[in-house]
Amino acid sequence: VEIAAPHPLLACGIVLVDTPGVGGMSRGHRDLALAALGRADALLFTISAQEPVAKSELEFLVEASERTERIVLVVTKADVNTDAINGEMIAEHRSKLRTFAESMRERAATGAVDADVPARLNRLLDAPVVLTSSFLVEQARRRREAGRAEQADRLMERSGVGELVGLLERSADSREDIRVANLLSLLRLLVADVEREQQARLRAIQGDTAVADELAQRQAAMEEFGSKQARWRGALGNSITRLQTNSGRLVTHELNRVKEHYRQIIEAAADVETLTESMPADLERSLHGAWTELVQSISRDFQSTLGSLLEEFGAEGMDAVLGEFEMPESLRELASSQATRATQSSCLDDGLPVAMQTFTFANIANAAAGTLGIVTGGLGLLAYGIGAAIAVPLGNMRKRGKQRQQAKNEYQRYLNELLFGQEGIAKEFSTELSLRILDLREEVERFVEQRLADRRKQLEREARELQALMRAETGKRQEAERAAQSRLSDVGKIRAEIEPLQRAVDQRLAAAGASNGNSR
Repeated sequence: VEIAAPHPLLACGIVLVDTPGVGGMSRGHRDLALAALGRADALLFTISAQEPVAKSELEFLVEASERTERIVLVVTKADVNTDAINGEMIAEHRSKLRTFAESMRERAATGAVDADVPARLNRLLDAPVVLTSSFLVEQARRRREAGRAEQADRLMERSGVGELVGLLERSADSREDIRVANLLSLLRLLVADVEREQQARLRAIQGDTAVADELAQRQAAMEEFGSKQARWRGALGNSITRLQTNSGRLVTHELNRVKEHYRQIIEAAADVETLTESMPADLERSLHGAWTELVQSISRDFQSTLGSLLEEFGAEGMDAVLGEFEMPESLRELASSQATRATQSSCLDDGLPVAMQTFTFANIANAAAGTLGIVTGGLGLLAYGIGAAIAVPLGNMRKRGKQRQQAKNEYQRYLNELLFGQEGIAKEFSTELSLRILDLREEVERFVEQRLADRRKQLEREARELQALMRAETGKRQEAERAAQSRLSDVGKIRAEIEPLQRAVDQRLAAAGASNGNSR
């Protein structure tokens, strides 16, 4: 889908390509984003000011840095934090990037990843970070329409969009230099691949068995991992059982808090008529709060329990699977407004944000249910709005209740039946959460099995290639040795030509940025 708009930024030749998010489970999203980078000059990588950068996002940046040298980190929702907190958040992002680069350097030393990966990550440490807020942009637009231009200008300046636009304009002015830098980055990557391949061939040809021994050790480690399959599945099963048990306890805990909250309200009510009118809607919102708390708690338990288990068995890259438990955007904003408070408050204790009142519980429960893959039809009363289900029996109860205490007792009885009865909300919540956890178990098993199978195939292929070289006749090995040394010599010459070009392009880009920055 192509969208055109009369905007000065687009008029200077900039085309913005929106790609799917890369923090989710689908590898297809990452592939689409990487494919788009093949035709792009720069990457604007957005991260939220409310969430830490994920490992899957860092891994994507490693792949992205193969295709472009120009990467800008754009932080969204910066208005929800103070300047001090935003500064700490940026420092934390850079610290995580630095730690990840160090871990990649250790893996590169063992040959597990390309030798140039740590260098590319170190270059990302100097990538510009722009704090932005679409909320402040919208507020500025409203002020300008109301004729309050001065306030609008201040809000736009605080939004960070002006800084981002200026950076894009400077990039457009320097697009040819950026393209040369991207081309040099691609050349360095290709040269590194050729060099690594030829060095491995040369060691094998010269009778150095270290490469074959290393591959044999790694393959043996994978075989040992395979022999532990029964124990791995058993440990996974125990973890899933603990998650299911804990989810039931969480449901009981949250709904007991709801019950106790409304028990106190019912006992303290002086006017039963007013209570009858207000209680259905209030209870509906409180149940939404309880559901939100459950989603967050189960998400944390899932990540801590299975994350530790998978790390123990050496299976990496599980951020994609665990990301399935993230809340949808519409509810994440509501939950985060509670999470940022200094006290350990909850939606039930402090009351719900005003924005929540625009939702019916049915819609919110459906959205949160989508987070866990729960079919809304399985939520019984919840899928159709609890307010209506409560209002009818409470209306009849009001007619029957001639004495205030009798009416209050009827309220308490009905509330308990609604929450903990045979077909109550506790059963619905527990059942659906348990089913979703079982589904996630299957996803984790498939994910790990596929990763292990792919890795084993790669090791077997590399071992066959190197062993074939070592079995070659002496004459052929000498010829292959001369060819490998010749290619390595050519690689050295190419690298010697690339480095001064890279320095020159970097200097031109730095000078252009400083010049344009001073002129604006």
